[in-house]
Amino acid sequence: MFSNCSLFKLIVIVNIIFSCDVSKLENVRELGEKIKNEVGTVTVLVNNAGIMPCKSFEAHDEATIRKIFDINVFAHFWMLDTFLPGMKVLNKGHVVFLSSMAGVLGLKNLVPYCGSKFAVRGQWCKLYLYNRQTASCINRNITFVFSVSGLSEAIIDECKDDGYENLHFTVIYPYMVDTGLCKKPKIRFPSLLPLVTPESTAKTIISAVRKNLLELSIPGPLLLINHIFRCFPHKVAMDFKDFLGGGVDAHDD
Repeated sequence: MFSNCSLFKLIVIVNIIFSCDVSKLENVRELGEKIKNEVGTVTVLVNNAGIMPCKSFEAHDEATIRKIFDINVFAHFWMLDTFLPGMKVLNKGHVVFLSSMAGVLGLKNLVPYCGSKFAVRGQWCKLYLYNRQTASCINRNITFVFSVSGLSEAIIDECKDDGYENLHFTVIYPYMVDTGLCKKPKIRFPSLLPLVTPESTAKTIISAVRKNLLELSIPGPLLLINHIFRCFPHKVAMDFKDFLGGGVDAHDD
């Protein structure tokens, strides 16, 4: 087993990199066994794989939509299925799930993508219930933190009351990150909603993990603003979104 510092040094020196098609469960399981044998049990997992075709809904064919959900949604389950059991055995771990602000509000030219990111956001309730039902078979000392608007505080309180403490989940909702996925972003007020770099995003995510945050948007105020506007009639929220002018123009992959 390696400490975080020694593992980081090993990665830099030996250049440990594993590749895998995360959309296929059998491939992920093979990867899990290889990592366990060569490095050790994974205790920090960042689910970051995703694709984002930018086109109108009618322009998406069946194969593209299935591929979006295979990578953006089902891969999360396959990674959890492979690496979560080891964390439970150690009663230690942190899982980060990269959702998107497109998993909080819908955007033009991203209909299937938004659907996939809403799914990532919503699976935590099911995971929580699963862990509640199986806790007596695993260990009654694991904290489960998840993201479901309006329910998180009450559920976290129940988890703590039941003695779950050492397994943490963080959901990240980036707005626009300059990774090349979005080739034609629309930003009316770049000072308010800047196109952020992958490096600054990574630093923000690491900070959120260290603080065991439940959820975080990038930029930070966006999630709170969304929650506030959800209290108003739908048209108010849509008018405000139109005023900000954010989104993406359709383009070929």
